[in-house]
Amino acid sequence: MTVLVGLLDSCVGTAFGDALMAEKTFRLDQSGSAVAVNPDGGSSSHGALLAEIILEAGDGVQILSAD
Repeated sequence: MTVLVGLLDSCVGTAFGDALMAEKTFRLDQSGSAVAVNPDGGSSSHGALLAEIILEAGDGVQILSAD
């Protein structure tokens, strides 16, 4: 069984391989609207640490990350 977890935090980065299903980064534009931008591929220590903790739950866990 696969468990898909949505992580709303800072960037997770690409170090998690196949466990990271998708990552989107959002920023506010000049009018204050949220717009999707390309993730920079980096990771934040907080987002990456949370991803590690989630993935320790067991096999079959996958992450969707939104920054």
